[in-house]
Amino acid sequence: AKKVGLIRGAYHFYVPHVNPRLQAENFIESVKLESGDFAPVLDFELHGKGRRVRQNLKENIRIWLEII
Repeated sequence: AKKVGLIRGAYHFYVPHVNPRLQAENFIESVKLESGDFAPVLDFELHGKGRRVRQNLKENIRIWLEII
């Protein structure tokens, strides 16, 4: 995409039952954005099956977003 002049970007498919810090660290290690690229996007589709996962979901998403 870069070679033909297209603007690039990356998104992360968020997994509710996985530590948000580990997910953010993985995103940072895996994605190398450059000036002019789209901002990172969080793809949030799942709400989690367990009560505790659902209760902590907003806070954990906030953690991911703040790290990124």
